Amino acid sequence: MQSPNSGPQATDPYFEFVTESNKPTSGYWATTATVPAIVIGPAKLGARCNGPLRQVNSPSVSVDVATPFRLQVTPTTARRGQSLTITAFGPGCGDIDSPTAFLWSPASAPTWGVAEVNGRTGAGSPWTLNLTIPETAAPGQYYVVARCEYSRSFTRTYQPVAVSVGT
Repeated sequence: MQSPNSGPQATDPYFEFVTESNKPTSGYWATTATVPAIVIGPAKLGARCNGPLRQVNSPSVSVDVATPFRLQVTPTTARRGQSLTITAFGPGCGDIDSPTAFLWSPASAPTWGVAEVNGRTGAGSPWTLNLTIPETAAPGQYYVVARCEYSRSFTRTYQPVAVSVGT
């Protein structure tokens, strides 16, 4: 797919034509884009110029995708079968979406996690959920990942919190 306006574009793997810059006149260009908080943490950001005769890709750069939405998780060192208390700080979920929290490990990728808990729609701010670590969870490093969900999408993603799980 090509933009109707040939010019530099900031893109990510999920979206095309996130933003467009004015056509460059000197060979240099700059643009500003909002990176969707689909995945929080390290990511690669690339750009390309689409012209009528050719496409020029710029080298990717490493970025750290962050979010202003924070969680408090207690305890952060736990054992299998123990419950974690997860509380959102700052703006909570809206009237039509609901909080969801996952216990996630890089070993469980690409699935969302080894445990999940859902809150009620319209939970507001701050919301609190209790998530039980499964007895089957392997000891190791996990992350509590939370977001506000609406229908089949999500409206807010919170900064993950590391949790160490023992036996």
